[in-house]
Amino acid sequence: MIKLAYIILALGLLYSCNSGTSKNNRTKQSGSTQAARNFLIEQAENRGFQKGVIQHALNTKWSEFADKRFYTYIKTLKSGMLLYRAEIPNMMMEVYVLNNVIVIQSSSIMTGKETQQIYMEMDAWLKSCNPISTSNSFAVKDGEVTNTYEYLFQDFTATIIKRELGIQYMLSLNGEKKETASQESIILDKQFSNKYFSIKYPSSWQIIQEENQVTNNTAISLQIMERQKNDYDFRPNINIIVSNKKWRESTAYLAEQTSQNNRRLIRSYKQLSTSNDVVLGKCRGSLLQYSFSVQGYQLKADQYIVKRTDNTTFIITVTIENCKYSEQNKLVQSILKSLIIN
Repeated sequence: MIKLAYIILALGLLYSCNSGTSKNNRTKQSGSTQAARNFLIEQAENRGFQKGVIQHALNTKWSEFADKRFYTYIKTLKSGMLLYRAEIPNMMMEVYVLNNVIVIQSSSIMTGKETQQIYMEMDAWLKSCNPISTSNSFAVKDGEVTNTYEYLFQDFTATIIKRELGIQYMLSLNGEKKETASQESIILDKQFSNKYFSIKYPSSWQIIQEENQVTNNTAISLQIMERQKNDYDFRPNINIIVSNKKWRESTAYLAEQTSQNNRRLIRSYKQLSTSNDVVLGKCRGSLLQYSFSVQGYQLKADQYIVKRTDNTTFIITVTIENCKYSEQNKLVQSILKSLIIN
């Protein structure tokens, strides 16, 4: 079990108080509002939050961070920050380290139907910590409304990003780019599982088909795709095929055969690269990258061919419009990293 000594998840709701027509009404309303806040704080404390106290690891040396053994290095951002991530069921925790000091910590959690309630509780808790000021804003992306709330304290800022089924809570030293963690973190609040594998994906994607037979040797176990936003954009998608045949040939051989077949079947097919030392879902295999065009779209595909130790073969194909590959591949890679092959 990961120790959560310095990591706190929070959500919130900004309250408003309607003015009454008399002093008595205002007094009663104020008392009622305070009672409601006290109740929410009690609920927050039941979840492990301490009234008036924000625990954090900001300004802690990474070399002295108590829980660092649970974190995996992900990448170095353009700002020079090193991103480390820990994942447990329904939760993702991240820390951003600059010059051996933690400058941002972020936690994302799938809250489901409890999103609004937890949000209200954590807002009351954060306000009990006496922020200097608060602010909020919202944005709409891919049909989803995202609410962002900021609580300014003397040395750091707490940020809550509330989505439909998930919440991200972030603490950052004042002066650091708070949007860094917001842009880098992706909430995968949906999950598909069968006897072969499990994979997570965001609510902005959907399952198109599952468990469909293709040939005697292959079956599409899953096809997930970005939800339709309009009638003209190509929708990035991921197909996962599990072979019924236990292929003894190497994945390098299977990738080469696949490429040769594609050349015969797809007139616009162009092989871009092949790598025979990849790991996906904790299984080793090959990655075949190629481009092709269909119905006026110029597409790029990443096709992973990986095998379990019993030679069960998995073919995972990602297809993205070439001109949007850099942008959309960030989300796709987050989805692929969640893949667990049983």
